[in-house]
Amino acid sequence: MNTEIVTIEANNREYNRLITLADKDFNLQAYNSALSNYKSALQIKPDESYPAERISQIELIIDQKQTDDRYRQFLLAADGFFRSNNLEHAKDGYLKALEVKPDEEYPKLQISRIDETLQKLAQRTSSPTIQQPEPVLQTPVTTPVAQQNTTPERTITDASDAYYQSLIALADETFGKNQFNVSRAWYYKALEVKPTEGYPAVRIAEINRILNSMQLSQRDGEYQQFINQGDEAFRNDQLAVARGWYNRALSIRANDDYARSQIAEIQQTINSRLQGGADQVFAEFIKEGDKAFTEKNYSVARVYYQRALQLKPSDGLLREKLEAVRKALFGE
Repeated sequence: MNTEIVTIEANNREYNRLITLADKDFNLQAYNSALSNYKSALQIKPDESYPAERISQIELIIDQKQTDDRYRQFLLAADGFFRSNNLEHAKDGYLKALEVKPDEEYPKLQISRIDETLQKLAQRTSSPTIQQPEPVLQTPVTTPVAQQNTTPERTITDASDAYYQSLIALADETFGKNQFNVSRAWYYKALEVKPTEGYPAVRIAEINRILNSMQLSQRDGEYQQFINQGDEAFRNDQLAVARGWYNRALSIRANDDYARSQIAEIQQTINSRLQGGADQVFAEFIKEGDKAFTEKNYSVARVYYQRALQLKPSDGLLREKLEAVRKALFGE
């Protein structure tokens, strides 16, 4: 009887130990290790419902993660082909992505765009009338002035396209590395360049869905909430508010690169604006000082020049102006 009691107590201790380890691993998203410990605990107490429920939950999470990974792999490959104008391979990639997730809208949208583009290309190659665009182009170009205006517009568009594509490339690359907060920030920057583009908006929505669906511990959930609120405030140019949220995120993850980089960018923006404001005030002081000097109001000119000197103590030209004022005042 005593031996049986000892065995039961030993089993209870081992069961509790395994459950504690499994729960810790689960909260850290170390699902394979957690799964192993829950299964071991279930072998000790087969009638317990808790480890069985956790095992089912982890298996669903792992299946979903595998599905998400396969979907992203097909999508990234398809997006790469699409950007390089390899439309047939891109379409094949989007179709494979749809096989994994049939309800996703983005691959359907891309396939529709590809079909439309391929149809237009087919019409151009099959119809000789399409190869004569001169009348269409010549109609609005009635004067040399109108013709001159087309070049800078095209140059600006090309520059914007190049910048937009570079932002999308960065966003896609970080998305593929599961750096979702960083990726989302790049997609938002791309939207600032081209607000009507559908691709970054769809990607942002997908990232938000992924982040919302991830099984996070309480602290990870709080971290992500702080990052989301910081990003929103940052996009709304509420820099002090954004910095506060990012600092709260750092209180959970002290070495988080994304929060640190956002705070650094905020400080850089603030410094730039302060510098711009200081430059404007400096210019106003110089303007008023020069005006007073021209009108021979030397005392007034000296006041404005000295105010300007407080903003830029090493400005050589300003010191020459002050020396000219001194000579004028003392008749040298």
